[in-house]
Amino acid sequence: MWYMTLPSIIIIAVCSTIPAYVAPHITKFFQGNKQTRIYTTHLERIGYTRDYELGDNKFWNFKINKSILAYAILNNIHYFSDVIM
Repeated sequence: MWYMTLPSIIIIAVCSTIPAYVAPHITKFFQGNKQTRIYTTHLERIGYTRDYELGDNKFWNFKINKSILAYAILNNIHYFSDVIM
């Protein structure tokens, strides 16, 4: 009867609506916040934040990341060959 198809319709409906709720979180995980830059050295921070420190732009977000792995990824360097040598 018609009620035998109800479980399959519910399963298809749930599986087709879950990506709409999960996709924005997956995208944010891989892309990060679009308004945040990561600076690996103090000189990069001074160079990129000069206008921020001179002006009144308090809505900018800054994050200083001092890890070697982040430096290697941001500068497109192979991590193991440059760190070991």
